[in-house]
Amino acid sequence: MVEDVGLRELIARNNELLEKVTGDKKKRRQKDFKLPFTKAFGSPGKIKRGNCLVLSVLNNGSADINWFPIVDGMITLKNGLGYPAGSKYILNYKNKPLMIIPEWNERPFNRFNDFNNALKNGELSYPQRVMGELAERKALKMDQKKGLGGKLWIFVIIGIIVLVLAYILISKGSLNTMFGGG
Repeated sequence: MVEDVGLRELIARNNELLEKVTGDKKKRRQKDFKLPFTKAFGSPGKIKRGNCLVLSVLNNGSADINWFPIVDGMITLKNGLGYPAGSKYILNYKNKPLMIIPEWNERPFNRFNDFNNALKNGELSYPQRVMGELAERKALKMDQKKGLGGKLWIFVIIGIIVLVLAYILISKGSLNTMFGGG
């Protein structure tokens, strides 16, 4: 048996099926980064035993996250290379010790050296500097936009205000009496 269905009903049915297949049209909030379950599970005990979460940045652009013990101020990775684990190399991630170790560098990421390099190269992003540059750009853009036209409008508005005030004073007669008028 073939049903005779109108075009509107057919479109409505197809839209319902399409919504079921594609799911919710609402945008989902982007989730915060969380450590993989195998890395996060049991982390308080690992911290107590002197382990550190190590983010290894590999040459091919991928990253590896693992827990490694700190022995005599050194962390030895799976590849057998040892890296210093002093306080200047250890960062905090959600109250867990974290080290970032690039595979191509003989020393881990050091926030002090990175800050000094950025300072030396002029790459700092202090909020005050960023806001100042943004304000300068905005002012420069507004000056370019306005040109003479913006200033001309200011003079026109001031002129109209002066004329209105003069008319009010003349109509009340205060100017006439002031200048000897009748």
